[in-house]
Amino acid sequence: MLKQHRLYVLIFLVAVFGPLVTRMIFPGFYHFFDVTTFKSWSEFTNPWRNVYLTSCYCNYPIVGLLLSTGLIELLGNSITNYLLFSACIDGLNVLLVYFILKELAIPKATFWAGIIGLLASTWVGGFLWGQIDNTGQLILYCACLCLIQLWRNSNKKNYHIHALFGLCLLVGLLTKQLLIFALVGIGIGYLVWIFKSAPLKTSIIRLMYASLGFLIPLLLIELWVYIPTNYLFFHLEKIIATGSDHMEIISGNGFNLWTWIYSDQNISSRSPLIGFVSPMQIGLFLFFTYFVAISSRLISLKSISFGTILLYIGIINLGMNVFFTGTHERYLYHCYPFLVIGILSDFNFSKNRTHKNPYKILWFTLLCATIYGAFVFGVLMKTWKEGYFYQTLIAHRITALIHFVYLIVITWFFFQQDARQRIN
Repeated sequence: MLKQHRLYVLIFLVAVFGPLVTRMIFPGFYHFFDVTTFKSWSEFTNPWRNVYLTSCYCNYPIVGLLLSTGLIELLGNSITNYLLFSACIDGLNVLLVYFILKELAIPKATFWAGIIGLLASTWVGGFLWGQIDNTGQLILYCACLCLIQLWRNSNKKNYHIHALFGLCLLVGLLTKQLLIFALVGIGIGYLVWIFKSAPLKTSIIRLMYASLGFLIPLLLIELWVYIPTNYLFFHLEKIIATGSDHMEIISGNGFNLWTWIYSDQNISSRSPLIGFVSPMQIGLFLFFTYFVAISSRLISLKSISFGTILLYIGIINLGMNVFFTGTHERYLYHCYPFLVIGILSDFNFSKNRTHKNPYKILWFTLLCATIYGAFVFGVLMKTWKEGYFYQTLIAHRITALIHFVYLIVITWFFFQQDARQRIN
């Protein structure tokens, strides 16, 4: 047992400090275009509040801009320092996963936190790529920890934590568009819980505090940021209007069902496929139908477990990647940590688990996460060496097929949730 414990601790420490050590050994291995784009935006940030009035193609909301371009400026306009800081974020995320696992009373928390941190789906699209998705994941973990504390102490007022939860949702919303799907999952999970766990009056008061934590900082930020006169109030209007056109093509070097129909992923997704209906329209219909189905299942449960919420967050991200057109290779980054933790929480209730052998679901999940991570790593390797590169069509199609099958499996697992689980 002592040797086993030491092994678990070793895996955990490698996951925490491995990103920083790796970055120090390979300082020049990152996605050159994305990171240098962050640095180029600094030409338009003097003053910061005017950045959306300039000709800069800054397609991130203000917090995301501060966490990318702003961080590079803060660290002496050094990409190396920025990448080292990003590696520390990956290590911090492992610690947050550990805290979540401990709060959920999941055995071998150090081991599983280390495994989640070492999955290729976690670190390739995180510190190694050089994007800010790992910082976005940190924000999601903080929101989860707030929700767990509320869940554990549901008989207490804890209005400040409700407000902090609302603030976490706002920070995520203003960081990057990709976070919206996970934020919607966490937000709906929160709403389902507060209205199932307390009388209506108490639930409304709790929601009011969360709303204040969201709205007051939002109003202060929007009063500070200048936006063009053709937008009403929120700078997000400009971001959505000018910086979120990814769905316009079949695939942005990601994988989805449409890669099985089209051999050229740069074709317009608005071109009719069946009659006057386009792939973009079909993809949106399929996703929102799926979203309504899983949300209805969540709402229909008489009581709800936190593990079910985590599964819900993960499969929303998975469904988006399978059905949407224009997906990029990193779009599944926010999926697997939530699915793994959600499945592990099902393990923790041996008498009430929803599947007779959840280990099969877990190993299949880890396998798919590894395949996905390898796919992203292949893109990064070629991008790093040769500039823009689109992987072979067969790689996209195999990855898309595997994840379509996985979506069916994990959705079936989700629908078997019997709501008897509880946080201890």
